[in-house]
Amino acid sequence: MILFAFIVGLAIPALVGWLVIDLLEGKTPVLDRIEKWTLGYVFGVTLSMFCAFFGNVLLGIPFTVMGFLMVYGALLIAFGVPWWIAKNGRSSATPLRHSAHESPSRPVTVALIVGTVWVGLRMILLTLTTLMTPPFFDDTMDNWNLRGKIFYYGKTFTLEFPWNATPGVSSYPPTVPLMKTWLSTLAGGWSEGLVNSIHVVWFIALLILVFCMLRRSLPIAWAALGTLILASLPLEMIQGVNAYADVFLSVHLFAAVGLMVQGLRCDGGTGKGVSRNTPTQLRLAGLAIALVPFTKNEGWALYFPVLLLLFVGTLTWCWQRRAVTQRELLRTAAISAVMILAICVPWIGFKFVHGLAFGNAKGIDWHLTWQTGVLQAIGVNTFLEGNWGLLFPLFFGLLIARWRTALRSSLLVLTLLFLIPYLTQLFAYLFTGLAQEALFQTGYARGLIHLMPVIVTLTVILLHDVLHAKK
Repeated sequence: MILFAFIVGLAIPALVGWLVIDLLEGKTPVLDRIEKWTLGYVFGVTLSMFCAFFGNVLLGIPFTVMGFLMVYGALLIAFGVPWWIAKNGRSSATPLRHSAHESPSRPVTVALIVGTVWVGLRMILLTLTTLMTPPFFDDTMDNWNLRGKIFYYGKTFTLEFPWNATPGVSSYPPTVPLMKTWLSTLAGGWSEGLVNSIHVVWFIALLILVFCMLRRSLPIAWAALGTLILASLPLEMIQGVNAYADVFLSVHLFAAVGLMVQGLRCDGGTGKGVSRNTPTQLRLAGLAIALVPFTKNEGWALYFPVLLLLFVGTLTWCWQRRAVTQRELLRTAAISAVMILAICVPWIGFKFVHGLAFGNAKGIDWHLTWQTGVLQAIGVNTFLEGNWGLLFPLFFGLLIARWRTALRSSLLVLTLLFLIPYLTQLFAYLFTGLAQEALFQTGYARGLIHLMPVIVTLTVILLHDVLHAKK
């Protein structure tokens, strides 16, 4: 029953997301099949849980098998009917490809295979540990799984823990706990292994998207290298296969920025012209941006404004250079605005009405003063601990050495998504009461997890640029 719940519980929201993506693509597909299903799963989970949440809050639909199936049925009808009507006019999926035809040498191929096997074995062992061991991480027990249990046994949404009258960490979006509730409801009982398994799936989805992003920019060996680098980072792997929600937020951020980057590329990854593919890429990016606030509180408070700024900047760039027609640009902007407003307004309105915190479950003391020891703690975490290996010296070195590439190409979107939130967090840790998040090696490291796919992608592309320039 657990295996059935896992397969069906993931397949239904993935189908919902796939239908939404296919409708947004229309007659201009821009994604490979594996990209489409991966994004379909990521987007479908968040969108479905958003609808299940408001279905319960506004209509009283309970968190039972029948209640969840009512929500999924409504979504499948709402998106499936227009898809069925328009399906005959759709083109086939866009395969992954890049203009460069660099065949890796045998030593490189062997090294990549060995690295893949090694990383794969580590992931399998850690995954088995997660699935077979009772959770012991604080946020897993006290937040994500605990809230999922409360929703599962109570069959309804509640802000308050039965033993605590204050909202506390219940100010978080309920997406992750509700997904756990859905799987347990489908299985007919709460299973820690089952509900924790979805975090591993999100990590695998992130690795797939990073590979696809790099593959559209670089030869396959470099795409594989970048994916291996991300998967092999110690803290990234620990976060990826354990029941934390930072990778869940990370995959939404990377999807949004990756789609914007592809939209700015001269050929959109297909060789058929930017005017043909850019609107579709940006509509998909608009959906990703709309879903970010419903992932974690940091999604709204820290990353959503930056993503919205980058999205408006991308639209402005297209307008000024006439990369797309005025009609297509306005249509893309309108569709994206509707999606963003349809998700953000109800959720943010709900938080305002109930007085929920917008930060990471903590208030911020805005009395600015220099926080002693924070700079040293950040330096140790970034450069001296084993969390990231030698990634950051390489990354910052490449960012300085190839600044023109990082700032004067479509990579500007990736660069700004790293720099703006990173510098904002540094300021908060160095001058506000959030200093403890850096001193205790908690919030700062998690912020890096959110941005790690962007960091690794930039590092690999810039490294390839350096080596290619020397030839």
